Amino acid sequence: MQLGLNSILVTGEINIADGLSTDEIERLLSRIAARMRQVVPEVQNIYLEPHPVPHPCRAEATERRLWNQSARPGRGSLSNE
Repeated sequence: MQLGLNSILVTGEINIADGLSTDEIERLLSRIAARMRQVVPEVQNIYLEPHPVPHPCRAEATERRLWNQSARPGRGSLSNE
């Protein structure tokens, strides 16, 4: 987002691998921010929101659970249509 003539705000979400310490995550985000500013000097403000990388097994289990909940009678299931 362009905030002014020479000022850009960058926001985003970033997936962080499991097993990194808080210090490692902070160093990673600092390196990303420094590189952004190196490539685009007008970048003044950077907000990156770290998220854990979704684990495929957990994602499948969540999808299954949500599907099973929605398929129950009285819960807006397809069988009630």
